[in-house]
Amino acid sequence: MKEVKKYPVPWLTITLSLITIGMYSVFFWLSEDQGITSALYTQLGSPTAIEIYDGQYWGVVLNSFLHNRPDILIANLVGIWILTAFIERRLRVASIFFLGLFASATTSIVQLTLTDNAGIGLTGVNFFLFFFVIVKGLKDDRFKMNGRYIIMLLILLFTGWSWYKSRFDGWNMAVESMIAGVLLGSFMGLLSLIRYRAVKLSLMTLTLAGFTSLLFYSPWSSDWNVHKGVELHAAQNLKEAKKYYQKAIELNPENKNARVNLYLIRLDELSSTAFYWHSKEEYLKARFYYEEILKLDPENTWAKSQIRKLP
Repeated sequence: MKEVKKYPVPWLTITLSLITIGMYSVFFWLSEDQGITSALYTQLGSPTAIEIYDGQYWGVVLNSFLHNRPDILIANLVGIWILTAFIERRLRVASIFFLGLFASATTSIVQLTLTDNAGIGLTGVNFFLFFFVIVKGLKDDRFKMNGRYIIMLLILLFTGWSWYKSRFDGWNMAVESMIAGVLLGSFMGLLSLIRYRAVKLSLMTLTLAGFTSLLFYSPWSSDWNVHKGVELHAAQNLKEAKKYYQKAIELNPENKNARVNLYLIRLDELSSTAFYWHSKEEYLKARFYYEEILKLDPENTWAKSQIRKLP
C-alpha cells in the first residue's frame, strides 16, 4: 500500500477556498450596488445557457466558484476542506487539477443540457469528489475515509430532499448536477482503478470529449434550439430559424427568447410582404399587411407612416 503523503499545508485547498470566498465577496458587493441580474452572473463567469452555447464555454467551469447564498457557500467550503485536502495528500497536483476540471465541466454540462441552466456553486463537484473517493477506496486503502457511509447516506438524503423541494416547492436546487456528481464521480473512481495508464487516460479523454460535444449539439435543450435559431436568424434564413424557435417553445413553452424572436420574424415577414405589394401598387393588399403589423405592434412607426402614403 502506498503511503499517504504528509503535506503540512494543503495549498490547493487554500487557493480554491480563497477564490470561492473572493467570488462571493465580489458578487455580494456588486449585487448591493447594481442588483442581482443575469448580466451580473455573466460578468462573474456564470453566463446564461444561450451565452454558453454562443461560445462562452468557460462558464461551465467558472460557475462552480460563484455562490449567491452564504449557507451554500459555507457548506461547499466545508466539503472542499474535507475532500480536496483529503485528495491533495494522495494525488499529484496535476491529477487533482484534471479531476476538478472534469468534475466542474461535466456536472455543469449535464445540468445545462437538462435544464437550460448551468447553475452555480461547488455542490456537484463535492458530490463528484466524494463518490470518487468512495469507489477508489474499494481497492486503494489510502482512500478509505472515516465516516464515509454516514456521509454517503447524508448526501443521498440531501439529494432526495433537494429533488422534492425542486419538484413540488419550486426551489432551484441543481439536482441534476448533484446526481451527475454521484454517477460521474463513481465512474471516474472506477476508471482510476484500471491498471493500464494508456487505457485509463484514453477512456477519461473520450468521456470528457463526449460531454464537451453536448455544448455543440443538444437538440433536447430549449435554449440550444434558440441558439441555433439566432444563428440562422442572423444569416436571414428565417424559415429554418422559425423551426428552431418553434422547437424551443415545444420543449419549454415559457421560453421568452424563442417567443420574442418568433415575433420579430413575423414582423419582418409582414413588413417585407407589405412593402412588396406597396411597390407593386397593390394598395389594398399592402394595407392589409400594414394593419397586420399594427395588430402585433400598435406603435410601429414605419407601418403607420406607410399607411399614410397609401392613396
